[in-house]
Amino acid sequence: MSAVEDKLSEEYEWYCTNDNTQKLLRFELQKRASEGFAKYGVTLERDDLTKEDWFQHLKEELLDACNYATRLEMYDELTFSEREILEDLKYDLFHALEGIYENNMS
Repeated sequence: MSAVEDKLSEEYEWYCTNDNTQKLLRFELQKRASEGFAKYGVTLERDDLTKEDWFQHLKEELLDACNYATRLEMYDELTFSEREILEDLKYDLFHALEGIYENNMS
């Protein structure tokens, strides 16, 4: 293992053992990967998709996220903090989508 790989491994282990947020995120990512494999029978290591195909999948997921955020904003009982999070999220999502569209990435 290279020095960089050693350092990354060390940092990864620290986050996975000492940070509950990182533990939860890691669990959620693994859960999604398992659900995806159960549903589609493939992992993200598949090699039958082109770069353009992956950008198309990304674009579709970002558009879904925009729809979910917009729907969440319709709830009257959202806290100020929740509204701020959704506003920031939508800004970032739209910015990412804009980049995909402007650069003709699928």
